[in-house]
Amino acid sequence: MFGTAVFNSSLKWFSGGLHPESLLYASWEQLAGFMICTAFLSFGKKYWNTTSSWLTKLARCSFAVYILHPLVLISLSLIAKSWTIDPAFKFIVVGPAAVIFSFLLGYVVVKIPGVNKVI
Repeated sequence: MFGTAVFNSSLKWFSGGLHPESLLYASWEQLAGFMICTAFLSFGKKYWNTTSSWLTKLARCSFAVYILHPLVLISLSLIAKSWTIDPAFKFIVVGPAAVIFSFLLGYVVVKIPGVNKVI
């Protein structure tokens, strides 16, 4: 690993504990996540700043999805728990399914007469 060669330290020091390597890795991870999110937002603002009837319906369901997505994620994760396949493949299957089912559940909840005024 690059970090072990540069810092001449054990690999386990990067995964936790009171070590400078652990602090460096944790800081880098947060900074990289922030930069990726900023890049996606900038890209979306420049290229996806349009509207359509489909996107309007998705936007209407977004708050319901925000509230209900843990229910969908936990349910799909428990279903996929018993699969004896690579976790990366599980993520490829469960991730898009979670997005689709979260928006479907949000769409159904928004259609409920009393709830649609709150959500």
